Amino acid sequence: MTSKLILFISWLVALSVSASGQTKIPPSVTRAIVGQMIVNGDIQSSCSVDIYPEYLNGDRQPEYVVSGKGSCCGGARRCNLWIYQKTVAGYRKIYGDKDGLQGDIEILKTRTNGYLNIRSSMYSGEMTYQATSKFDGRAYQVDKKSLKSIRTGF
Repeated sequence: MTSKLILFISWLVALSVSASGQTKIPPSVTRAIVGQMIVNGDIQSSCSVDIYPEYLNGDRQPEYVVSGKGSCCGGARRCNLWIYQKTVAGYRKIYGDKDGLQGDIEILKTRTNGYLNIRSSMYSGEMTYQATSKFDGRAYQVDKKSLKSIRTGF
């Protein structure tokens, strides 16, 4: 009986993970998030995005990292990023401004107001700029004391 249960759970997990290793996002969630982003003015309808879940606040409900592709990118390594969270009214942005954040994010182990902190890296020429964003109870805000630049060179 135990081996059948383990096999069944393994099958369910395999169904929920795509070939790339990311959890599949239901099309209805993708449509709702993209629709909200268009309403917010974050993207235009011609923009394409990748969406993947992150669990940021311990409630076992995913928040969704949205990464721009194609026309949502400002060059190599400069694609916009946002994070959206499901609410009773739909989806709301909790990370990223109107122009999005260009670069990469790393989810940290430290928390603020119950949410994991996020380190962002933005690239410009030979420089990498890093900052930590913390949840203020409504959305992530950059901790200005954490800003630093690193000469990366090419």
